Amino acid sequence: MEAGYRRFVERRLREEFGFEGTPIHISVRVREKRGKKK
Repeated sequence: MEAGYRRFVERRLREEFGFEGTPIHISVRVREKRGKKK
């Protein structure tokens, strides 16, 4: 996840849910690549 998008998401969460001053940790999982079935 790009740093700018991460900051955007954190900012929106703070605005929507009132998390001002609360540290937010966003964990991003990487999807497995879809390939041909064996």
